[in-house]
Amino acid sequence: MALGTADLIIFGIMSLSVLIGIIRGFIKELISLVTWVVAICLSVMYASPLSEHMTFTKIALVKSLTAFLLVFIGVVFVGAIINYMIGGLVRKTPFSLPDRILGSIFGVLRGVVFVTILILIAGLTPLPEEEWWKNSYGVSRFQGLAIWVKDLLPDENAKVFHFSGEKDQRQEVANANNMPNIQENKGNSRPN
Repeated sequence: MALGTADLIIFGIMSLSVLIGIIRGFIKELISLVTWVVAICLSVMYASPLSEHMTFTKIALVKSLTAFLLVFIGVVFVGAIINYMIGGLVRKTPFSLPDRILGSIFGVLRGVVFVTILILIAGLTPLPEEEWWKNSYGVSRFQGLAIWVKDLLPDENAKVFHFSGEKDQRQEVANANNMPNIQENKGNSRPN
């Protein structure tokens, strides 16, 4: 397999993610991740009640989107302030080097998740049938992970994703990672 454009893009995404992890450090990365999760959860929970108090428009969708964004941006802003303060404290301690090393590991994991999600999304398109896709070293590795994730999804969601050589890659990933072949173990039935 030759290294092509797709491999360079994957390498770039992974490298950037690791670099950001090193620069920011584990503590800042973790706080940032928690902030985003909390922002999404609170936005979903409070967008509807908050939108009922908005009087600038009568369009429900505009009210809901505005309320969602207000809560989301507010939580992310508070999280950024907390992140800045705690990040400054960590930099002044002897934990700065371990924090950056753990940040790089976090960056690798984030890169793997991000690329796997991109490959999974590509499974919604004809891209996996393209010859350059099939010949890509990086795509083949991440496609195996994407297939494994696909197998975790309920049938109605999983059936929309299509990959070439899916059965072989499913078994290869299961063997390489000492993970069960989900498709085989469930007798091709998935949980609802």
